[in-house]
Amino acid sequence: MNTVRTADLVFDQIDRLLRLLGVSSAGGLVLGLLRDYGTMSPSEIGDSRQDTVGEVRRLIHCNEKAWMSVLTERRGPSSRKAGMS
Repeated sequence: MNTVRTADLVFDQIDRLLRLLGVSSAGGLVLGLLRDYGTMSPSEIGDSRQDTVGEVRRLIHCNEKAWMSVLTERRGPSSRKAGMS
């Protein structure tokens, strides 16, 4: 039972962090897939998650602003300044 409780605590913490970034739990799973496998089409993401392409596109649309924010933060301020000159 301790393993189950620990897993619940870890998932709760991950969910809180995702909410701070404005990303849904499902969106966090997709970000993890993209981190692990690189570029993927909506159908490849759907196959991995057992979703339809329409569900994946809806998920991407709903999380797009938050994901761009996360990606911008990971690149750091220097990459944003370099693109402005």
